[in-house]
Amino acid sequence: AYDANADILYAFSGSTGGTPTVFRLTRDGNDRFQVQSWQPMPSEWTGAGWRAADGRTYVANDATIRSYAFTRNRLGPAFSIPGLSGIFGLDFDNVTGDLLAVNTAQRLWRAGMGTRRLRPGWNGISLTGFGLAYTRAVEVIGRQVFVSDGYASRGSSDPMNHAVFVIGVT
Repeated sequence: AYDANADILYAFSGSTGGTPTVFRLTRDGNDRFQVQSWQPMPSEWTGAGWRAADGRTYVANDATIRSYAFTRNRLGPAFSIPGLSGIFGLDFDNVTGDLLAVNTAQRLWRAGMGTRRLRPGWNGISLTGFGLAYTRAVEVIGRQVFVSDGYASRGSSDPMNHAVFVIGVT
């Protein structure tokens, strides 16, 4: 989750047998991100994104979405978007403030944060036609959506192995 206003990157790790953790990275004198500090997460989260519209970081797991304050290591109230579950990645459109998410069904979703409802025409656009087999993250940059694929059964020489797909959005 990249906070563009403060130029801070928050990297979330899963538990994989340990404690889920969030790392706060800031730029050093060589313009490279370095770990400044970290916090153990209160619970497991599969997606995270920073929302410019309200200056908050959000985390998601399955259908549960919450704001997250790093300095206090606190989660905000839980909410969900009806029809959206299995969230593996989320981000926010910097122009509209809308939430974009990918889920375990390899689908792309868009929801209004004010209404907490899916946007018309964005009720789970299938990404399998693009070759995605295991969507893991989503990032919105301008009118493009970047989706990473974590499918681990492709051969190491396969150019689709852990690829990042760029999808134009209008």
